Amino acid sequence: MKQFFTCIISIIVLNIGLSQGTVFEFSGPDSYFSERLTVDGDDIYFAFTSESQSIYSTYIARWNTLSEKIEWCRRLTVDNNVSINPVKILLRKDGTILLGAYDYSWKDGFSNGNITFILFDKNGKTLQTKRLGSPTGGIMRNLLADDDDSVVFIADRTNAQSEYKSLVGRLDKDLNVVNMRAVFKDYYTYGLGLDKDKEGNIYTVGHSRPANSGSSRSIVTKWSKDLDHIFTIMHLDKDPNSSFNFIHIDDENQIHLGGNLNNLVKYVRLNKDLKYEYGHEFTFGYPRNIWKDKNGHTNIFIDGPNYFVRLDNKNTAQQFISYGSVGNTSGQQYIPGEERIYNFSYKNSATEPQNRLYISSHTYSADNKCILFDISHDNNKPLSLDSFGITNVTITDESAKAIVPDDIIVSDFDLTVKEICRVEQASTEGERALIPLTLYPNPAFDPIYVKHDDNIRITKGEFIGINGNIINIPHSEIQSKTISTAGLITGIYILRLYSSDGRQIINKVNILKP
Repeated sequence: MKQFFTCIISIIVLNIGLSQGTVFEFSGPDSYFSERLTVDGDDIYFAFTSESQSIYSTYIARWNTLSEKIEWCRRLTVDNNVSINPVKILLRKDGTILLGAYDYSWKDGFSNGNITFILFDKNGKTLQTKRLGSPTGGIMRNLLADDDDSVVFIADRTNAQSEYKSLVGRLDKDLNVVNMRAVFKDYYTYGLGLDKDKEGNIYTVGHSRPANSGSSRSIVTKWSKDLDHIFTIMHLDKDPNSSFNFIHIDDENQIHLGGNLNNLVKYVRLNKDLKYEYGHEFTFGYPRNIWKDKNGHTNIFIDGPNYFVRLDNKNTAQQFISYGSVGNTSGQQYIPGEERIYNFSYKNSATEPQNRLYISSHTYSADNKCILFDISHDNNKPLSLDSFGITNVTITDESAKAIVPDDIIVSDFDLTVKEICRVEQASTEGERALIPLTLYPNPAFDPIYVKHDDNIRITKGEFIGINGNIINIPHSEIQSKTISTAGLITGIYILRLYSSDGRQIINKVNILKP
């Protein structure tokens, strides 16, 4: 019978990418909504908001992944209880941090929308603020830093007929306006995302909505570095209701677009001349991230159902992996070379209704323990509607009043941090060499017996629950090699043991209780 229950588990060399993951929770006196994050080596800069009586305050903070501390956090408010909303954080080559936002201040601005820039140094000191306004207003949607530290942004603006047009502009490194253009098609033309290719051309994406029509049509515009209009393509089919809100241009100048087609997620790939190459559709959600990995595979993260999907070189959808408990994702970044994902999200619970913020870090492999879980293949198929073509649009020169806002208040703010989950995998490299180990029974009721070489001294042990809770194992049980599970409930746990020479032994244990 003993042999029936015995499970011999050895930490063996695995030549596949083993997942490592961490999750940290950030909380304070208010309920928060995550917005954007930007990774800079060991530092993560992130922006979030809190809401009170429909008035939004913005925060920006720096989190160090080595010290696992918040280096600084600033709260940004506008005088007279007016909302300010973060859009994106840019890291410039001169070492400064630029936060793009929009606000509704009417003091030296325009209450129907202002495009706002706030420049910090790496220690969180405010260096410069700039607001662009016009009588018809404007709402920033996205921005990027160019090689010379100039800034390109995309925004929406209404014209005199209350018709929306998509605005694209460039500021020099000192945040002075260089030029601004607008593209207009039909009744509403929205701009939602932008990127640049390796030649410096700018691409903007969004949608246009004809007058008296409930449907939208995806639109993509290519501009020169100087914002001269090159051409625009549009989803010309009259039936589908579609929009693009995400664009990524890879090192081969392939253009990857994410958006929605009616109630479905839509992925479209174009070449640098905006010629259609391939499309795919998935179940409902919102594409938040698209990137190409080192194998040339296209990876897509879909918010809502919170899953990743990979399209291989034959455009076959595979490797569906879902987040376990990170809530609603609003910011995400893939780090090439490291094959690592950083995710920014928020969630609450029935017992704690206030939103908490979560920063997660993981490699792109399911661990089924802490963060990432395998899921069955979702409903998906190649995109059947590929009727994209060149379309005529109206291009106009634009201007805006540049203002130094004196109603933005910057103050220090405290957040508390706690570790929610950490999964590490043993490796055969360096000090994490092979440690043979026998563990039985597994599944287990009580107790668990551990057998290993007497020359190996185990100094510490812990169980890690699926929710990240850590239960320390008494030293006496470690020494006797008989570990009690009396305090555990039925479920999957990670048993992690530490040796005196710094190595770790990690095993999955299935606890069954009557």
